[in-house]
Amino acid sequence: MSDIIHDISGLLVLGTDMTLSRRKEIGPLIGDVNLPFPIVIIDNFIFSAYVDCVGNDNLYGAKSAISYLIDRGHRRFGYLRAKQRITNFDDRENGIRMALAEHLGSYEPLEIIDVDIAADKAYQDICRWLDGQTSLPDALFAENDVVAAAAIRAFNTHGIRVPEEISVMGFDNIPVCEMVEPTITTVHSFKEKLGIEAVNLLHKRILNGENVQAAQASGIMKLSMSTRIVTRKSVASKLA
Repeated sequence: MSDIIHDISGLLVLGTDMTLSRRKEIGPLIGDVNLPFPIVIIDNFIFSAYVDCVGNDNLYGAKSAISYLIDRGHRRFGYLRAKQRITNFDDRENGIRMALAEHLGSYEPLEIIDVDIAADKAYQDICRWLDGQTSLPDALFAENDVVAAAAIRAFNTHGIRVPEEISVMGFDNIPVCEMVEPTITTVHSFKEKLGIEAVNLLHKRILNGENVQAAQASGIMKLSMSTRIVTRKSVASKLA
């Protein structure tokens, strides 16, 4: 890094898969106020006290998903929780718990099912969970769409109808949502707009001649992108 540091005008850091260990690795770079260029983190707010960050509102995105399911009469929930924890997933978990506390007053309706984030491994984890079940929740919320698609595959294998017997909801709105049957109701995150806003912010810092220290002096930006629910066929209403 020291060999090219003076050739850099600005640095974009993709923080989607940021974990605690990776945070420790990149922390010294982010905390170096003497760097001669500005830095913007994309898709993570973990360093928002030090550098500009642009990310999705994972907490309220997940909260809105659970609220959407509750509004449709669902009361007992399964949470397909990724074994590989990143900060965005932690925010989504907090959003789930916030919605349950606000609407139902407790976390008791929540059954946590730990799954891998790889599609085939998630499918195997969900199949093992199903093999030990005598009853099903009203709905499952998956931390991303890959896991949601794996859940639908597992239900199909076990002869469980989605959404007639259980509803499934994902997060991100990636193409796989429309490649499975039933198609997946999910939380849409504006990934393209995320990148555009991050580049615009970095470009503005560069034009202003600001480095990390100058950006801190003028005020660090923490830009949170909203999400929206995309309704498809994997969620049914339990209301009469």
